[in-house]
Amino acid sequence: MNNPLQDRPLHEHIAERVRSDYLEVDAQIRLPSIDELARWYHVSYMTMWKAIDRLTREGSIDRRQGRRSVAFGGRGEDAPSLIESAIAAGIENGTYQAGVPLPKISWFTAKYAVSRNTVSHALSELSNKNSIHKAGRQWTVGPAPMRFPSRGPGRDSPAAILVFADEFSWLIAFNNAFFAGFIGALRTELMKQGVRLSVVLRERPLQGDRFIRWGLDAARSYIGKLETRYRGALMIEVSPEREGFISWARELSCRGTLPVMYFDSADDRPDFTRTNLSLGKGYFRLGLDERSAVRRALDHLVDLGHRTIGFPVFHSGMQPWASKRLALVRDLAHHLTPRPCILSAEMAEPFWDTGLLVFSPQDIIRFSERLYAHSGAHAPRAGAAVSAHRAVRAATPSLVSLLDKGATALLAMNDRVGFQYLWWADAAGIEVPRHLSIAAFDNVGESEALPLTTVDFGFARLGYLAAHILIGDIPAKADDEGNIPGICTLIDRGSVGRAGPAGDVERTPK
Repeated sequence: MNNPLQDRPLHEHIAERVRSDYLEVDAQIRLPSIDELARWYHVSYMTMWKAIDRLTREGSIDRRQGRRSVAFGGRGEDAPSLIESAIAAGIENGTYQAGVPLPKISWFTAKYAVSRNTVSHALSELSNKNSIHKAGRQWTVGPAPMRFPSRGPGRDSPAAILVFADEFSWLIAFNNAFFAGFIGALRTELMKQGVRLSVVLRERPLQGDRFIRWGLDAARSYIGKLETRYRGALMIEVSPEREGFISWARELSCRGTLPVMYFDSADDRPDFTRTNLSLGKGYFRLGLDERSAVRRALDHLVDLGHRTIGFPVFHSGMQPWASKRLALVRDLAHHLTPRPCILSAEMAEPFWDTGLLVFSPQDIIRFSERLYAHSGAHAPRAGAAVSAHRAVRAATPSLVSLLDKGATALLAMNDRVGFQYLWWADAAGIEVPRHLSIAAFDNVGESEALPLTTVDFGFARLGYLAAHILIGDIPAKADDEGNIPGICTLIDRGSVGRAGPAGDVERTPK
């Protein structure tokens, strides 16, 4: 086979690599010196000089400060507009967040190789568009916060509507750690701008309608009373009926003039798009990217050498979201290289299913008491640890069976279950992550205190974006169908390590 480098001069290939590595990533970034580039690409100074000269003659870059300092863009273009567009894009994608100061002007001058006047002009244009404001001596993202009394937004403040299916879903959303990141960011950002939230239920509450608005007629009437102070709505529901959903969305958007969003927290309704619902560009679907979340967890385990992964399930039956997650784990495993084996086992022991909605330190104690009571052992004391560990393992055949089959890692359906796996492993004398790795999903607040590796669904960012869609100050980056997926992040807190020997349940801690 012919060497492709023999077909063209080396400097042409290097020019293409520089274009790919720099220009296609950021068209306004300042390049390193030719000396630095030559060392990076392992070529001579003259070869790199020829590559840069070729890009310069093509108009791809603009050499502004001598042959040892080159920069992209700017030739024949309005430099302030280019800087303004770059900063605006950073605001839109969340690189620069509302209420957070922008970097100093000197940072932009160094990054884009432009003068201070150019950056100042770009910032002034962004200020005129209300995208940034001056807070003291710093430019800060977003419009200046509204001034309101210390008691917070009142009756005459701008308002947005939160719609829930019923009284139960409303209470769950505000008291469940799963929603905490989303709800917290939403309320915080709206509070900064003096926008208050009002709840409307689709179904009649158990205590009647004396205090809580419910039904489409009540929502329509309330919007009419707000008049120009109404900012839009967000629907947080598990499984809304399609016809009813469309009617609500149209009324809440005032026939398409204001934003209306649907928070699909379980990724259950990917079909709720603008086209399928015949809704306009003011409709957005904020949702969990389930596939990306599962893929991140599996990639992390496989990269660390885990080839047999257990996904235990509850004997009493799983929630639909959990069954969906297991199916997705099995499906994605077939597309990984090397392909991991996914094992499952029913957790039939009675102490697993706590049925808890609120997590507390007392729950840990109760779980441990149930675990040891079922095993017939006492919490380990000095000299009695080995027998207690063996008793716990004997009483938990569901998880031990996975280790017997070679599982080196357990993938929990969520953090709450993952916490129980940590306590079980400790009671069973199985070291995490030395002998068993554990990963989970959600990144709920309690996870900060426990060494559980988990996947964050990016709900805080979605709550931030939802708030600013309602405020109307920062444009939302959605696809043509209005979808804004969460950006999943793997949080490594130490419960996942490199795969080691599995199946030896007689092993005890040091």
